[in-house]
Amino acid sequence: MTAIEMITQAASQLGPFFVLTVGMCFLIGLYYAADSVFLLWRTSQDPRIHKSRILITAATGACLMALPVFTFHMVGTFFTQGQPSPLAYTGPGGQQMALAVEGIENFIQLIGWIAIARGLVILKRVGDGTTRETSDKGFVHIIGGAVAANVVGGAILFAHTFGLTLPI
Repeated sequence: MTAIEMITQAASQLGPFFVLTVGMCFLIGLYYAADSVFLLWRTSQDPRIHKSRILITAATGACLMALPVFTFHMVGTFFTQGQPSPLAYTGPGGQQMALAVEGIENFIQLIGWIAIARGLVILKRVGDGTTRETSDKGFVHIIGGAVAANVVGGAILFAHTFGLTLPI
């Protein structure tokens, strides 16, 4: 089995990982939404709970529950189009190489989705005051995840920035 065939085979198994990522983010978002309702209820008993903490928890929960839509809008914000475009590979290797490149692109997109979810969780923890991480780290995860979710747009962005040519 060649390396191209192995990458193509591994890429055909990425679909369940996208479903797992979306499912886990939905469950975490549901937990955050329930936690925000609980915090709202506890606010009447404990005046030390900040009102902003409730809003941050609810917003993070909503974004995590709607991760595909949130990712679509993040990619659209940075690249003026919401749908990641397929890499039009025209080099040697034929159809198998094109499938392998598409598989690599899908893997990087999965990493981008995970980075966006991680950035949202970091921002929620910063809003709660339960971490030593900064909001900068959360925003870097979200922006980097958006670039990875649209890997072709990110490659074109960096190529135009640094004056490079791409084989597309």
